Amino acid sequence: MKKVFFPLLAILAICSIAATSCSQLAVPPAFDDIMQGGTGNPDVEIILGTEFPVVPGSLPVYRIDQSLFDNKDVSVIAKKLGFNGDPAPLKSGEERAVYSYTNGTQRLEVYPYGRLKLYSSVSLSDIPKNLPSDEECINIARVWLIANDFYPDIITGIKVAVNKTIATVDTETSNSSGDIPLSKNISFFTSIDDFEINLPKASIAIGDGGEVLDASVNFWRFDKNSSFDLKSPKTALEILSRYLSSPEYNPPEAKECMTNWRGFQRLVINSISLRYSIRDNGFMRPFYIFEGVVYSTSYPDGESFVGSVDAIAR
Repeated sequence: MKKVFFPLLAILAICSIAATSCSQLAVPPAFDDIMQGGTGNPDVEIILGTEFPVVPGSLPVYRIDQSLFDNKDVSVIAKKLGFNGDPAPLKSGEERAVYSYTNGTQRLEVYPYGRLKLYSSVSLSDIPKNLPSDEECINIARVWLIANDFYPDIITGIKVAVNKTIATVDTETSNSSGDIPLSKNISFFTSIDDFEINLPKASIAIGDGGEVLDASVNFWRFDKNSSFDLKSPKTALEILSRYLSSPEYNPPEAKECMTNWRGFQRLVINSISLRYSIRDNGFMRPFYIFEGVVYSTSYPDGESFVGSVDAIAR
C-alpha cells in the first residue's frame, strides 16, 4: 500500500491560501498536450524530508511574445557570433519556426520567440589538460555573455554542473577511472515576481582551456495575462503522489504533473519550491518543483528525482 509521511513541522508550515476572483479557464493544464511514458508503482513509498514552502494565494501568468525576433534582428545576432549569410532556406509554403546557420564546426539556431542556441560539433574524446575551475568557468561565461550583449540585467542565481564526462578503463586490470569531466555547464538564473524562473536565462558550456563550446540564451519578452489562484503545496504533493502510484500509462494527473522517474519503490523529497517555467503553449507560469532521490532494486544507491506540478488551481 502506498505510504506518504508528513512531518508535523511541514503540516504546521502550510500557509492559508486566500481565494481570488480570477478566471481559471484561459490557461490550459501544463502537460495536456504531452503523452508521458511508463507506469507508476501502487506501493511506492513517498517520504517528505522537507517543509512545505509558504506561497501566496495567487500569482500572475504571463503570455510569451511568439514573434520577438524578425529577419533583421536575427541577422544582427548571427553576425555578432560570426555567422554570415542567410539562414537555411524554407521549403515552399513553410512558416519560419527557427533561423538556422552553420559555420564550420558550429551551428546557430535562433527562434522567433526569443531563444538562441549555439552548438559545437567538436568531438570531446580526450581527457582535458586544463579544464578551468568552477569560478574560472563562471568568469569565462560571464565575459562571453557581456561581450555579446547577452548578459542578463539581474542574476538571482548561478549554478555550475558537469556537462559531459569520459571514463577510461585499464586493459590489464579492467579497473575504471570513473567519470572524468570533459566540460562544465554554467547556468545563470533570473526571477519574476520574486520567484526564480526554472529555466536558466543563459547557459554556457565550457571545455578544455576555457573554450566556449555551446550556449543557450533566452531573451523572453512576455506580457501579464492575469492572476490565478494557486494550489497549496500539500495539494500539489497529493497530485504527485497519485501520479507516481498510478498503474495507468497516462493517468488523469499526467495533465498537471511530469517527472523524470516512475515505477520505483521509494522517493525521499528533499526540496519543494515554487518557480516559474515556460511550456510550449506560450505561457510563463508557476510550478511546484519537487526534488529528491528515488530508490529501487535497479538503482539501490539512488537517482536524482525532479517532478513538476502545475501550480494553478482548477
